[in-house]
Amino acid sequence: MKKRIVVLVGFIIILFVFLLASCNGIREYKGPKIKQITYETVDFNGGVKHTSILDFNENKYSSIHYVPGEGGSSEQNSKEFTDDEEKAFIDTCYTYGLFKLKESYELADKVDDGGSWTLIIKYEDGKEKKSKGKNAGPYEVFDKCAIAFYDICGERIMGTLPIGYTSPPNIDYSLSYTIENYNWSSFGQPKVVRANYKWNGSESLNNDIFALNSTPEMQNEFESGIDYYFSLGTTNYDCYEKFNKITVKKYDYSAELTNEEIVFTGGWISNHKMLLEFNKIYVYEISFKDGKFVQYTFNTKSN
Repeated sequence: MKKRIVVLVGFIIILFVFLLASCNGIREYKGPKIKQITYETVDFNGGVKHTSILDFNENKYSSIHYVPGEGGSSEQNSKEFTDDEEKAFIDTCYTYGLFKLKESYELADKVDDGGSWTLIIKYEDGKEKKSKGKNAGPYEVFDKCAIAFYDICGERIMGTLPIGYTSPPNIDYSLSYTIENYNWSSFGQPKVVRANYKWNGSESLNNDIFALNSTPEMQNEFESGIDYYFSLGTTNYDCYEKFNKITVKKYDYSAELTNEEIVFTGGWISNHKMLLEFNKIYVYEISFKDGKFVQYTFNTKSN
C-alpha cells in the first residue's frame, strides 16, 4: 500500500509540473510551415502607411514606409535573423494566439479618424490567412506578441512593449556635500554617461572609459577640502525588469585605469551612499539575468 501511495504521489507531481508548463510556457508550433508574415498599418490622418514583412525562406525582415506626396514608398529597415530566432518568434506568436485571429475587427460606432491594420500569414502550401481591423483589434494578443516582434525585427511592430525594453535603464543618482554646516544636494550630478551595455538584442561594447570621461562635457566642478557623497537609488526606477546585481568600481584618472577597486557590490538596493575620492574614474554597473548589463561612468577630477 505504501508503495502505491508513493507512486501515486509521484504521478500527481509529474502531472502538476506538466500542466504548469503547459499553462505558463511557450508551446511549440506544429502547424503548416509559414512562408511569410506581413503586418501593415495605415494612419487615416494623412494616409501614412507602414508595411512590415517577415520572410521565413530568406530569414529576413524588411519594412516599407509610404508617405503620400513624398515620392512614394521607401524601404526603411532590414534585418536578417537565424533559424533559432525564427522558431522562438513563431512559437511565441502561436502560443499567444496570433495565428487564430478573427477575420475582421471594427468598432460599432463610426469613427472618421484613427487607423487600420492588416495581418497576412502565407503558408508554404499556398494557403493564406488574413485578418484586419479598423480602430479595433485584439490588442491583448498584440501586446503579448510585441516583444517577439521586437526581438526578431529590431523595432516596434505591433502592440505595446514593456517600459524600458528598448533602451538600457539607469537608476537614480545624486551628489551631496556640506559647506559651513549647510547640507547641499544636487540631483543629476555629477555628469554621468553610459558606457558599455548589452540589452535586449542591442549592445555597445569595448568603449573607452577614459575617453568618455575626458571630454569637456564630462568635467565637474569639485573643490578641494569638501567631502562629496554619491548616492544611487531606485525610487524612480521604472524599467519592467529589476536588476539582480550592482557593482561600483573606481580607478585612477588615467588612460590605463590603474588601481581598480570595488567600492560596493550588492543586489537590489533602495539607496546606497558612498564617499567620493578626487581624481578618480567611477563605473557603476547594473546586471540582469541572461547576461544583460549596463554601465555608467563619471569622474571626480578636481580643479
